[in-house]
Amino acid sequence: MQIVDKERTFRLSLGEEKNMVTQLLLINITVYIGLFFTWVLFHMENMTDAQFQQNLYTHIIFHAEPGNLLKEPWTLVTSLFTHYGVFNTFSSLLWMWFFGSIVQTYVGHEKIIPLYLFAGWAGLAVFMLGGFVMPSWQQATTPITFSGAWGATAGFAVAALMIAPKHRIFSAVGKGGIPVWLIGIIYFVLVLGANYNVTGNRLGEMYFNIAGGAFMGFIYAHFLQKGFDIGAWLHNIFYKITHLFHPKSEMPSKIVAQQVAVTKETVFYKQDTAPYQKVGSVSENKLNEILDKINANGLESLSDEEKETLERASKTAN
Repeated sequence: MQIVDKERTFRLSLGEEKNMVTQLLLINITVYIGLFFTWVLFHMENMTDAQFQQNLYTHIIFHAEPGNLLKEPWTLVTSLFTHYGVFNTFSSLLWMWFFGSIVQTYVGHEKIIPLYLFAGWAGLAVFMLGGFVMPSWQQATTPITFSGAWGATAGFAVAALMIAPKHRIFSAVGKGGIPVWLIGIIYFVLVLGANYNVTGNRLGEMYFNIAGGAFMGFIYAHFLQKGFDIGAWLHNIFYKITHLFHPKSEMPSKIVAQQVAVTKETVFYKQDTAPYQKVGSVSENKLNEILDKINANGLESLSDEEKETLERASKTAN
């Protein structure tokens, strides 16, 4: 169906304010590039990898030792955006983009940052608990540390599977495309298999992080399905901070009036196509309003009347 395809198209737009998945992607890539150039500068000063780790890297990643969190609390945030290694960074961010885009398509961009942080923090919390239950960790001679978006990505994966279990990609493949639940199984098999460490029967540290992130993804999606957004308060805080210097009253009324006049002239009177068309029994303007609302806030933001209108237009298009 044309309408369904339009409303559920992933948008990887670098300039779109409401595409929070893309913005998270850019933040992670920027941090990675920044660390890489810092590493290059260290080597230009004839400093070793060990010195880079000791002087910088160890202070922005998360440690399983609780006492370290009291000394460096900022690692709760910095560790979620810090990756090491090209393959690790690429694979983590690719999965994050895929599952995050599904979540954003169905429930809106406002849920992305809270879910990313909550799932990441839950992963770090369970990772820290691993330090108390794993004998091999307690006997380790080097600090047990973690960094990266794997916990957050696991949260996106579980949330996507719960929110859109029937979602499919590559509609030309097979009977209607590949179901997202199959992609989810492949993701968890690859991630868990790639991080299995048999050396000394030691369980991979990432398992704990992924388990915590996946659990938080389940909790977040469960409450969303009940009609309650547990991360709304965090989104509101970020919104106020990012819009602190953009008050709506900043524009003088005269300029507003001029802009309205220009918009009316160029959009309504100088269009080559008719300003008002119908798709079956549904006006094109009404349909565009509904699709814009879906892109901004997700399918769940539609009223029953809007869902009925969308379904009627979809049947007409077919």
